[in-house]
Amino acid sequence: MINSLPGDVLLEIFDRCRIDEVTTSSTLPWNWHRLAHVCRTWRDIILSSSRHLNLELLCTHGTPVRKYLGYLPALPIVIYFPDYFSNSDEDNILAALEHPASGKWDMLKFAGGMPTLAWLCKILQNYVTPTNFS
Repeated sequence: MINSLPGDVLLEIFDRCRIDEVTTSSTLPWNWHRLAHVCRTWRDIILSSSRHLNLELLCTHGTPVRKYLGYLPALPIVIYFPDYFSNSDEDNILAALEHPASGKWDMLKFAGGMPTLAWLCKILQNYVTPTNFS
């Protein structure tokens, strides 16, 4: 029955789900991926309307960012580590920073405050070499 609804009606329903979740939650992205896993039609509607639905990819504990970046369109990336970091998180953060979308700084957000930024600086020190300006 729900598959008989036109795409624009489904998009409006998805948008209402987004608005409801965003108004009741924190600064984290809404959980759009739950709807995208229902069926191919829903996934196609959601991914083709990524700007309208304000889709973002959350990079946090246990998120296989490198895997997701292999098949998702270029979405804004939110790096969120509010309390601690593990060694496995390093690869996720580097994958997020290496992604073409992260070159557009308006598509990369840091949530979690100073611990996130401090740890990110520590990671980058291991991978970035100083440039000689002389």
